[in-house]
Amino acid sequence: MGVFKLEIIKKSDLSTFRYELMESLSIFEEQIDDHLIAINENTSEILAVYEGLSEIDEKLEKFSERLEKVENFLQKAGFKGEISEKHYSIEPLTKKEKEIFLVLYTLNEAQEYVSYNDMSKKVALPEDLVCLYISGMAQKGIPFIKKYLNNKTYLKLEDAFRERQAKENLLKIEQRTITAVV
Repeated sequence: MGVFKLEIIKKSDLSTFRYELMESLSIFEEQIDDHLIAINENTSEILAVYEGLSEIDEKLEKFSERLEKVENFLQKAGFKGEISEKHYSIEPLTKKEKEIFLVLYTLNEAQEYVSYNDMSKKVALPEDLVCLYISGMAQKGIPFIKKYLNNKTYLKLEDAFRERQAKENLLKIEQRTITAVV
């Protein structure tokens, strides 16, 4: 037989409990309202971003349609989509310029960029004289690409020109010059 204990809750304790419960629920309700506001703000931002992306997508679609119309027009006009080759207007080079050109040309096969020092060693000329010859060739229309690294200048021939020189001998370099350099 168990003894049951009945506790009597005083009216004052019940009202304190009710007050604390209501206070906690009120705080909880405020926190939920804050979360709802944040969710609504995020939803608004997401909606604005979505609308912006939809506009961009629509503009890209219109641009794509216009580009397709231009392509169709060009095809009807006979344009084959080929890029025309660059025209090189090159004045004749001296024998020494041709030698230095060939040294640069052959060194470019082994390494992408070549220094004036590398070329001067190959042609047995001072570096500043090689620099002058290169400047003269540039003035005559030889397309070089220069790169600077640690206060040193490195050169290479423009790739398209190099290919055309190999195919068409634009500089009219004779076999005797080639064997003299090699």
